[in-house]
Amino acid sequence: MAGSLTASLIYAGLGGLINLWLIWGVVDQRRALQIGLGDGGSELLLRRMRMHANAMENLPLQLVLLVLLEASGGPAFAVHAGGIAIVAGRLLHMQGMHRRSGRSFGRFYGTLLSMVATLGLSVLLLLRAAGLL
Repeated sequence: MAGSLTASLIYAGLGGLINLWLIWGVVDQRRALQIGLGDGGSELLLRRMRMHANAMENLPLQLVLLVLLEASGGPAFAVHAGGIAIVAGRLLHMQGMHRRSGRSFGRFYGTLLSMVATLGLSVLLLLRAAGLL
């Protein structure tokens, strides 16, 4: 189906599921510790809150960029590469933050992949706008 944004729908749906998983992690920890607001000094709750906040700081813009690239007729390969990078970046970041708050493979490469996805999609949109792609 032309103009159906199928690829973007897939990656946005996966992003929504990731968000729900992150929300559940915060809610579950709040319930276990009986903390209604803030982190109550719990390092695990703080990490879970930051995992969710980081996703919400990045996912919305990344998904808008992805939808715009697909809607403007951008190359399917680029749309899928961007979508995979977004989802993989979130999953790596979650894995890294889940284990510990300091440096980790998942946190570093998840952040890097998220930044590369945002940069790549932004550049591709500028190239589309200039008629160069």
